[in-house]
Amino acid sequence: MKNFPDEIEDLEKMYVIEGEGENSLDALERIGRENPVPSTKPDKEDITGLVYTSGTAGNPKGVQLSHSNLTTNALAASMMPLKYVSAGDRTLSFLPWAHSFG
Repeated sequence: MKNFPDEIEDLEKMYVIEGEGENSLDALERIGRENPVPSTKPDKEDITGLVYTSGTAGNPKGVQLSHSNLTTNALAASMMPLKYVSAGDRTLSFLPWAHSFG
């Protein structure tokens, strides 16, 4: 097996989920506990993500999604009456909706 981390010029550090030592998941979690990042409250119009499509129906496209975009979709879904949704339901997602909300 090749030592691929040596081939990635910009790679600074790699952590493994299983194992022990300074590059273990436990070490990474400890670093997070010892160096907490203060939470922030983003503005509703701040960009939270970018969704790109491959352009199968034309040129590739991208859309900027704000915190408000995602929040309003989640709130709308949470307001759906439970009589219409059950644990055994299945869905079919179409692009580009499936990229971001599916």
